[in-house]
Amino acid sequence: MRKMAGVLLACGVLAGCASTGANRSGAYDPATEARIRVYLGAYSHFYFNTTCEPNDSWFLKGPPGMDVAVPGFTRALAGNTTIGMPLPDDAYKYYDEYVVNANQPLTMTFQIGGQRIIDMGAVGTTTISQRVDHVARSFVPQPGLDYEVFPYEAKWGLETKLRQLHVNGKQVSTTDVELARASRCP
Repeated sequence: MRKMAGVLLACGVLAGCASTGANRSGAYDPATEARIRVYLGAYSHFYFNTTCEPNDSWFLKGPPGMDVAVPGFTRALAGNTTIGMPLPDDAYKYYDEYVVNANQPLTMTFQIGGQRIIDMGAVGTTTISQRVDHVARSFVPQPGLDYEVFPYEAKWGLETKLRQLHVNGKQVSTTDVELARASRCP
């Protein structure tokens, strides 16, 4: 019975993820969609068609949005998920690329820190605690444009940078795109 409940829970979570507003299949309509590259390094999440960050009370309704570019030791070994976006010379090594709806707000959250339990074999386990830092930002992707986003440590804490990619021949350049603060939804 426990196994069946676990399977049903996993299926429900996966079904919720299947109906999100982003895809990694590479199917892309530049008239109605944009592409975005998310660099690994923080727990990242997309919330679609909203300028605020939904509250954490989603357990019974299913998670809004989707986790993106999920970090982890084995994640780096899996390689990047690419859909054909141009790559600037200063690109970081690990990333995932997504197709998102254009002309609709996209709220992105990034979080670092927290607690991890590490199994040390015969010695036992140990817990590593780090200060949790969280940032939520929003913007409206424009049709046919390519973007990349990454978190970074600013003087005041975790911050997010969004860049638009421009292709000129074989050269890929970037320009910064302004992000709006995304507060918690009411």
